This record gives sequence, structure tokens and C-alpha cells, in this order.
Amino acid sequence: MTTALGVAAQGSIRPQPSTPPPGGGDPRDRRPAPPNYRMYDYGKEVYAVKLGCATCPLGDKPLDEATARRVLNDETLGYDMSYEEFDAVKVFLRQRFGFPG
Repeated sequence: MTTALGVAAQGSIRPQPSTPPPGGGDPRDRRPAPPNYRMYDYGKEVYAVKLGCATCPLGDKPLDEATARRVLNDETLGYDMSYEEFDAVKVFLRQRFGFPG
């Protein structure tokens, strides 16, 4: 025997759609990207060989924040490198000195 209340209750039970909470999804999705250690190591090596050696353009300067900013802002320093090498140097400098990238 089915009552009116039982029929009404059976019809109103539906699975609720899954919606993300207001303001975005999972807060873990907004974490910064992890450091790219392979590009960091490659950029460090390229910097030492092509920019920071004794006969290189920046060989007489210590690698400090000012030198790093100069490399990041001066595209002419990358003329003797491939795009991949210069990109790796940028990754190295940004991660080493904490520059946004």
C-alpha cells in the first residue's frame, strides 16, 4: 500500500549535481607551479659557460640581483645562445633570485 506521502517523497529524491564552491574550485589549483629543476640546472650551466666565464660578457661581474635583472632585460646578451638556452638561463635567474616569471 502506497500513501500519497510515500509517492511524493520517492519523486523528490534526486541526486544533486556537483557544483564547485563559489570563488573557484579547489584552492590547491591556485598553487604556484613547482620549480623546474631540469631547466634550472641547464640554465645554470649555460650561464656559467656562455655569460659568466672569464672571457664572457659578464665574466667580470658577480652574479647578483642587479646582474640577473640586466640579463633578463637585455635580449642582446642572448644573441650567442639558442632560444632554449636563453630561456633556461631566464628560468635559472628567476628561480634563484625569486623574480616573478
